[in-house]
Amino acid sequence: MSLSAECLLPVGAGANVMRSGDKNITGVTATLSSGQTMFFPQNQCPQPVSNQTFAYSTGFGQKIATNYYQLALSAVSNPRFVSLENGTTFLFSQPESMSLSTTSNGNGVYGSFNGSYQYSFSVFFFHYTNAFLPYIGCEHFNATAGIEVDFFAPYYQQYSNGVPTQGNWNLTNPSVHALSSNVIASEVDSCAIT
Repeated sequence: MSLSAECLLPVGAGANVMRSGDKNITGVTATLSSGQTMFFPQNQCPQPVSNQTFAYSTGFGQKIATNYYQLALSAVSNPRFVSLENGTTFLFSQPESMSLSTTSNGNGVYGSFNGSYQYSFSVFFFHYTNAFLPYIGCEHFNATAGIEVDFFAPYYQQYSNGVPTQGNWNLTNPSVHALSSNVIASEVDSCAIT
């Protein structure tokens, strides 16, 4: 079992998950449908992940059924991810939490992947130290490593009653790779993690 899988905390439909914090600590606040609010520090387990399926807009007219928790769980269950993880916990990067973060609604990438035209959706995980980097207006924990998992969905041109066909992400064959130290350094140096 992946260490990172143990950090995924599914929060159900109606929950609002967003980045929050101040100059002393950063993290994620989850407001549940019951109205209960919980804060999760950025560099600690568990981390909340929305378990709500929504129609993701690729920006090219197609809607794809998307569930952040399902994608995250598929990512950390991948043998390549477990190999890259190498006994270290990597935490899910909430959408728009940094320059390199899990793709948010409307930013799907369309292009030729593995010889066919498909949509791509990136899920990111980072390993943090307990060191806090106190930049003015941009405080954050130090990310020392990252893993990117890219999921793909076929490009459909079929329509049903004038509505584009809804596709699905291929959860069994993502592209998994470690982020280079240069990429991690540029994230930290540019103070992109807010």
